Amino acid sequence: MGLASGKDVEKTRIAFENLYGSAERAGSMMMKITDFANKTPFEFGEIADMALKLKNVAGVTDEQLIPSLTNLGDIASSQGKPISQAVEAFNDAITGEFERLKEFGIVAKSNGDKVALTFRGQTIEVKKTAEGIGDYLK
Repeated sequence: MGLASGKDVEKTRIAFENLYGSAERAGSMMMKITDFANKTPFEFGEIADMALKLKNVAGVTDEQLIPSLTNLGDIASSQGKPISQAVEAFNDAITGEFERLKEFGIVAKSNGDKVALTFRGQTIEVKKTAEGIGDYLK
């Protein structure tokens, strides 16, 4: 699937050049996103938008981006939901708003700088950070 219109590609190129301040770094990331979109049922424009949200909101590093998109895409697909809902639930969770995780069968309870996440009766406590919650979602 993953095909991109010229307009989507241009919009993404500009957004990533602004984010990175470098056409070279933007081009490299766009190649990774294009490759990811071509290997998944998700559209390029949707993946590009979610990549920007993960980088800007969650502070996901370049090295974490494709694995994060993969994990969130798998979670979304397993529930028959768009990847955007999984990304938004993740971004909300790292800011302490756990309501959207329920859409994916995950119940969260905050406890100071940690959060207890329960899925299918199994509870795991992690740090209330993008990395901690991201590791759990893997």
